[in-house]
Amino acid sequence: MNKNVYRQIGKVIVADEKGVRLINGVKMKFSIIVPVYNSEQFLYRTLDSICLQDYSDFEVICVNDGSTDNSLDVLELYQQKYKNLFIYSQKNAGPSSARNVGISLATGDYMLFCDSDDWFERTTILSELYDYIKSYKEEIDVVYFPGNTNWGGNTELSPNFEPRMFDTGKELMNEYCLGGSFLFWGAIYAYAYRLDVVRQHTLSFDERIVYGEDRLWVFNFLEKAQTSIVYPMPCYFYNVREASLMSNSRLTSKRYDDSLTVVDLIWPKVSNCKGYRNVRKHIALFYLASLRASISAGYMPQIKHKLALFYTISSMHNFIKVVVLLTSRKLYKFLFI
Repeated sequence: MNKNVYRQIGKVIVADEKGVRLINGVKMKFSIIVPVYNSEQFLYRTLDSICLQDYSDFEVICVNDGSTDNSLDVLELYQQKYKNLFIYSQKNAGPSSARNVGISLATGDYMLFCDSDDWFERTTILSELYDYIKSYKEEIDVVYFPGNTNWGGNTELSPNFEPRMFDTGKELMNEYCLGGSFLFWGAIYAYAYRLDVVRQHTLSFDERIVYGEDRLWVFNFLEKAQTSIVYPMPCYFYNVREASLMSNSRLTSKRYDDSLTVVDLIWPKVSNCKGYRNVRKHIALFYLASLRASISAGYMPQIKHKLALFYTISSMHNFIKVVVLLTSRKLYKFLFI
């Protein structure tokens, strides 16, 4: 049998002379964007999970964001072995800047993000996504998939999702922003994005925002996306390091301000839209969590000016009062008494 012929249930997938997979003569290329900052000890696992994918046509764009360890040496070592891995180095400007550079360099049909200490679950992920996307007759703007999480050494496995299709990204967002998938609605790594949507709407990460920028990006993309599908199997492993957990317990005023700014930017777009009922609840809960964290850390003066937004959520006032009361009597007293 020709090694360039791949047989699957109900169809034959053929590769061209370069080994690029085709269905009905249509090619599909993936771009994987990896922002890198001082991740030397994790990079090997991350890059192995990406570079060893069994799919033929993909590029790996690694943006070295001013690393001061040996991360760049590791990247150059992999570049020598994998010709589809590209390195761009810049002065440290943060993950949003690094991702924007990656987006500007991407040439694929779909792009995925992978942090430099995370990894893909299997070496067949891109092949699986390719087959799933091509099983639909419609042009797919985004694929949403579950992921597993490593919380400082404790693994949390995600259940499989039900395969689904939505006419718009808004519908997908409204369906999955609450419940067990709360985390992954704002996780940029839980999607494969069609790059044409990004280019058409000139989408980019807000480089002013350090915390919550991923949540804002996902919202902005899904707001523009049309046909959206849900892939059932976990594809990604999100690694929450112990150092990250410790730093999260000592949040700065910048983190609080950024979290509340994200709400400021999203709320006007969802406040009067009937299709965003669950999204409004999600944003309200996220806002309350940010307020509670701010107050607990003694940042009440810094967030006082943000409370005007809180009172614009008039249609949800009673819902919010109940949630606040159940969550924190101190926050309830601060907001309502």
